[in-house]
Amino acid sequence: MKKRKNQQERWIILAAACITVAIVGLIMWGFWRQTDRLQELRAVEANALPLVAYEEQRNRALEERLSRIADPAYYEEWARVHAGLTLPGEVRLVVAVQPEDVPSPGPAPAGQPALTFWQRLWQGVAGDR
Repeated sequence: MKKRKNQQERWIILAAACITVAIVGLIMWGFWRQTDRLQELRAVEANALPLVAYEEQRNRALEERLSRIADPAYYEEWARVHAGLTLPGEVRLVVAVQPEDVPSPGPAPAGQPALTFWQRLWQGVAGDR
C-alpha cells in the first residue's frame, strides 16, 4: 500500500509541476505580448509626434487669426480696403495709377473708333473685322 501511495504522490507532484510550468509559460507569454504591444505603441507614437506638432502649430495660427478677426477694427479695415465702404460724411477717392512697366495701348488709329476689350474679344472669336 505504501508503494501505491508513493506512486500517487509522484503523479500528483508531476501534475503540479506540469501545471506550474503551464502557468509560468502563460505568464511569460502574456508578458512577451505586452512588451511587443508596447514596442508597437512606441513606434506609432514616434510617427504621430510630427503630426501632433504640425496640428498644434496650425491650431496656434488659427487661434491668432480668430483673435484678429474677432477684433472690431478688422471689420472696419476690411470694409474700407476690400469693400470700398466709407463712414457717413467721408468721401472715397480712388486714384487710378497705371504701372510704368505696362505699355499703354495708345490712341486709336485715325478714322477707326476705339474698341473696348469685349468688342476686340468678340472680333477675335467671331472673326468680324
